[in-house]
Amino acid sequence: MAFDKTYHVNVKLRDESKLYTFVSSGPEEIVKAVEYTYTQHLGKYPVYNLGFGDYDPLTDSIIDRVISNNGDVYTVFYTVLNTVLHFFDENPNAIMSVEGSDSGKAFSEECRKLCRKKCTDICKNMDRRIRTYRWFVDKNIDELNKSYTFYGGWRGKKGIKRTECYRPTGIYNVIYCHKNKIV
Repeated sequence: MAFDKTYHVNVKLRDESKLYTFVSSGPEEIVKAVEYTYTQHLGKYPVYNLGFGDYDPLTDSIIDRVISNNGDVYTVFYTVLNTVLHFFDENPNAIMSVEGSDSGKAFSEECRKLCRKKCTDICKNMDRRIRTYRWFVDKNIDELNKSYTFYGGWRGKKGIKRTECYRPTGIYNVIYCHKNKIV
């Protein structure tokens, strides 16, 4: 599965990660970044977290809580997904994890301070990012399962509480993925 409408990416190797940067072209030109950071080993398989956001070249870091609304959401999203394909081509034995930086109680507490939606019990902005990834996997699960295996999980205060084989429409706050036929 490849995506046609994407931005050109630049790749930079770091000590424990690989950084992909590209320019989002809309009303503004915004440098975006996808970073795959090593987190741990599960057995003999390395686990990498996918991080995404605006790139700050002054601090060489990703700002993952900003929402740009630059008018090119699908091109940006498909560019991120193409980095996943590239990552697995170079790391066929890796496991990738994806979480949303807008998940959890800390996010909703910060959001309420500036939010115009005036949410009561549940923050409407919480989990938007992971819901986007779940939407894509749900929509394309049959095609994706030909090449990848997915697991859904719930992260608690002390780490992962539980994982299961991914179920479309499941409510997860972390998604794990690996290429089929890990060597």
